[in-house]
Formats: sequence, structure tokens, C-alpha cells
Amino acid sequence: MQQMMFGDLEIPSAGRVRWLWPRAPMQPSSIRGHSLVLQWFDVKEYPICRRVRGVPDRPRKDEEPEDVQRAVQRIEAMVKALEVEGLPRHRILLGGFGMGGALALKTVLQSRTPFAGGVICSAWLPCQEELEDRLREGGITTELLWCHGARDGVVEPTLAAEQAKMLKEVGAQLQFQLYPEMQFELSAEPLSAVRGFMVKCLALEETLEEPS
Repeated sequence: MQQMMFGDLEIPSAGRVRWLWPRAPMQPSSIRGHSLVLQWFDVKEYPICRRVRGVPDRPRKDEEPEDVQRAVQRIEAMVKALEVEGLPRHRILLGGFGMGGALALKTVLQSRTPFAGGVICSAWLPCQEELEDRLREGGITTELLWCHGARDGVVEPTLAAEQAKMLKEVGAQLQFQLYPEMQFELSAEPLSAVRGFMVKCLALEETLEEPS
């Protein structure tokens, strides 16, 4: 899915950008009767929100920290392999949509060394509480772009806005863009924002005409 959504970005790379599309492993899904599905970590409940709809006194069941951390370690292993090849972390940009965006955000925030940037689309910060105190102590060094639809029914916009606000409060250099008509998707407008963000963070010379 990530490749389908981001694959059409016209990045003026002149062969200098290498795209990697990590594939999530097959794992039992709680919301699908423990059937095996492609997912980075198990999501206990949808939609992704602060409180369960219709049950205002019950918080949504959060993801298991150990499960999310295993996924982060998978991405970290890929990043470290690139570093061994000679590509420094500050030239690597992580991004994703939905669960992929959540994993990219978590990985970037846990890294002691800054990435080139982080692109977060229709996503959320899983297991926020376990990370929030450390972020307040150490700050965030990677620039972030977070695009979200105001009509998203999968990851509630209010949660995304709250988490983005928290990240800004602890020092994140974060652009949070809320698109009024967008649902759980990526339309042309956020894709254009992603393109511009990548060009800036990777210091790519702008050689292509802007899309009409």
C-alpha cells in the first residue's frame, strides 16, 4: 500500500534517491479473529482514538509496547544495514501511511541520532505514554511532516491533533497539516506537501516543474 500511495511522487533525484518499501510480517490480528494478516504490530481496536465511541469512560485498548518495539527493531535493523553500506542516518528519511506512518514516527522519535526527516500520513503515535517523558527530557532532533484528513474515520483527527500538539510542546520541529475533505487516504494536496518536504529535507535540487 505504501508503494502505491507514494510511488507516484515526482522527486527530482537525478538517480540520487533510493526507495525502500519494507514489507510487514504476517501476524495474528486481534480485530480479525486472530487470522494472519500483514501488519507491523497488532492493533487491538479500531478506530484509533483516545476514548471508545459510545463508551466515553473507557479508553481505547492501546497497542502492546513490546509488540510495537519489535516492529521498531525491524526498521532499525534495515537502517543500520544502510549505515553499514555507507549511507548516514541524516540522509535517510522515514515515512509511511496508517500503521506504516505510526511505525515511522515511533522509530524516528526513539532514535538518538537524527534522520533526514519523517513523513507521517493518516497515522498516530502508538504507546505515547511510555515515550512522552523521555521526549520531554531529551527533545526531538528530526524534522517531521504530519498529514491527516479531517474526515478520517480510522485514525481520529482529534487524537492526531492532540499528539501533534504534544510533540510540538516537547520541542519537535513538526508541520501538522489537516485537510478538511480528506478521509483515510492520501489526496493530491498532501502528496504535494510530502514531495516538497522530501526535496527540502534531502537537499535535492528542484529541477521538475510543479504539478499543474
